Amino acid sequence: MLLALDTGNSNLVAGLMDDNGNVVRETRTATGELLTKDGAEKALEIFAEFSVSGCILCSVVPSADEPLIQAVKDQFCVEVLRVGPDLDTGLTFNVKDPYTIGQDLIAGAVGAVSLYGAPAIIFDLGTASTCCLVGKGSVYEGHLIYPGIRTGLDAQAAHCAKLPDIDLVPPESFVGKTTLDAMNSGALYSNASMIDGLTRRARRELHDSNITPVLTGGFAKLIAPLCEESVHFEEDLIPKGLFVLFEKNRTH
Repeated sequence: MLLALDTGNSNLVAGLMDDNGNVVRETRTATGELLTKDGAEKALEIFAEFSVSGCILCSVVPSADEPLIQAVKDQFCVEVLRVGPDLDTGLTFNVKDPYTIGQDLIAGAVGAVSLYGAPAIIFDLGTASTCCLVGKGSVYEGHLIYPGIRTGLDAQAAHCAKLPDIDLVPPESFVGKTTLDAMNSGALYSNASMIDGLTRRARRELHDSNITPVLTGGFAKLIAPLCEESVHFEEDLIPKGLFVLFEKNRTH
């Protein structure tokens, strides 16, 4: 089985995948707990009963990489494949420096193209939200990075005396009838409208009406139903991309 590791700014998402690329077990660990080998080993304990034959890692937190890689080697006796543009990705990179692209962006783009083909626009709604554009011929045209929903809410609560921290829930209406409802609707509908707007703009920029929007990340499930565009929600987009990358680059 393949151990697919996605280290984000807030959490490590570790998924065990079968030979068909399905996630059979998954766990989340706060990224801050991975900074020591003991912490990294504890994060992977849930997979101890399984036979892990390979591992692939995408990470945007370099300080967590070495403890995690060492924990994988010690517990499962396998090498860790690192995501990067030097792998066989199936993509062509039309950017100034492919090595500055977040590894999670590459994995998400590969996952989206494997599921829906190109062209596609991929939104990953995390601590920092991202939007990457893959054009015809699987050309990675570039990406946008903007503050994530939770990041924006935290900043709003910190700087606005009468606006508290809230947990997001499916909105009852487009406009809120209370302050809390207004904050909830504002956060969700504004991001849904951003996704709609960026999708339409991408179609104009590339002169291609067939660009498919794909959503993933922590808040994507809440936002996808609010979009006016027909979007595809893929909870396991990154693991699926990691599975494709591992299969393309594994040494038999």
